[in-house]
Amino acid sequence: KVYSEQYTKDQVLEFAAIGECFSNHPIAIAILKKYGKIIEKNNIKDFEEISGKGISYKLDNKNIKIGNCDFTKSRKENDPGTIIYVKIDNEVIGALILNDTLKSEAKEAINSLKNIGIKTKMFTGDNSEIALKAGNEIKVDEIKAEMLPQDKYSQLEKIIEINKNTINKVAFVGDGINDSPVLALADIGISMGGIGASSAIEASDVVIMTDNLNKIEESIRISKKTNKIIKQNLLFALIIKILVLILSVLGIA
Repeated sequence: KVYSEQYTKDQVLEFAAIGECFSNHPIAIAILKKYGKIIEKNNIKDFEEISGKGISYKLDNKNIKIGNCDFTKSRKENDPGTIIYVKIDNEVIGALILNDTLKSEAKEAINSLKNIGIKTKMFTGDNSEIALKAGNEIKVDEIKAEMLPQDKYSQLEKIIEINKNTINKVAFVGDGINDSPVLALADIGISMGGIGASSAIEASDVVIMTDNLNKIEESIRISKKTNKIIKQNLLFALIIKILVLILSVLGIA
């Protein structure tokens, strides 16, 4: 959408793409893919990313902000989707509306986790309407929306505290820069190796290189099988040692 007569849709998209060129967040990737042109990064000055709100930079003496309505002080659009506002100096010139699409294997992945007794929760910064639509479609047990990075951290802290004196472990799956602290906090942090931010990958314990969500359930199965084999090997080794000790006592080892 364009709010200013001085700019076109292509220019609004261009300013957004220039600001997102330093990020590998899924939203940034979508904007850059839509823009489809090479960006000269050397002209960008004073770039700053404000976690959970947006980014700001300078270009040709223009102060540009890209982010949510609070960050850009814009009137809020009611369109369903993630809305990115573009502000130049003191004027909001337009907005980009992005609609999330579910990964093809998402529903199957959630279902397979439920089948092995795992409770699933969705933590997202998206608005409630989008979160509920996506979460209900893939049948997540609990949905929390419109969360800032610190909200995710505090919520996960509470879940870990509740499960502290049980055998349950808490895993967190994420791919963005904002997910890094939460991935590090979780008992098991799982990140996406393809689209994931480098900081998220470094903070995680498990990296899914193909970004396929079904690999989460598969890795749990492999872990359980490996754990079973370790126990069998330990038991076998102990039995052999005890047998040898008994034979030694009898003098026939």
